[in-house]
Amino acid sequence: MSNYPHLERLVETMVILRGTDGCAWDREQDHHTLVAYLIEEVHELVDAIESGDVEGMKEELGDVLYQLLFHADIAREHPDEGFDIDAVAAVADEKMRRRHPHVFGDVEVDNVEQIRDNWAAIKAEEKSERTS
Repeated sequence: MSNYPHLERLVETMVILRGTDGCAWDREQDHHTLVAYLIEEVHELVDAIESGDVEGMKEELGDVLYQLLFHADIAREHPDEGFDIDAVAAVADEKMRRRHPHVFGDVEVDNVEQIRDNWAAIKAEEKSERTS
């Protein structure tokens, strides 16, 4: 695997900003106060994608990534939540590998429709208790 020094530095930047000697505003945020910013950044990303603005996409993806890091860092500080960005990445990786059995398992598919059907079936099984 490759090394991602800028990603590591961004995680470090978040820790510094939310640390004792960092930014008071960043320290006082919680999951609820950040919801509006997350929604705004996702909308800005969608706008950049729809308009074909590649530089805008890069910037807005960064802003969405920063929001994800923000939420994960808040959770890191709260033992009742007990996760950090690495745990979020682990869950996402596990899910993607599980939902792609044609790549990471022994399921054979003939077309994209079968891939979508498999994904939907796996997701339905995993989320059977959800009502949304």
